Amino acid sequence: MVRLSQALDQFGQPVRNAFPVIDTVDAMVFAGAGVQSLTAPAGAHFVRIRATNGVYVNAGTAAVPAANISDGSGAEVTGGFIPESLYSVAPGSNLSVAASIAATVTFAFYA
Repeated sequence: MVRLSQALDQFGQPVRNAFPVIDTVDAMVFAGAGVQSLTAPAGAHFVRIRATNGVYVNAGTAAVPAANISDGSGAEVTGGFIPESLYSVAPGSNLSVAASIAATVTFAFYA
């Protein structure tokens, strides 16, 4: 598994969205609405999630919100209008994804 590192330009400044080439990627395919989950692999400490359409991500059980949620139990949206999200994860932790329409979701894991 590749270590997550910050790319720098010729002036030593961070380059936004310049990630190392990855060797550990999982994918989920949603034909329509549904919920799926996966476990972060051994050695994973970060995950970059990208999706072809908006999906909801949660460490517990994700759900597409049907109404306002104000108790902290909601899931974060990523994909679609949000190009990607980077999360800190622990090896063996659960990632739950909910979709309301067809989507392909990729999970790039970094050490």
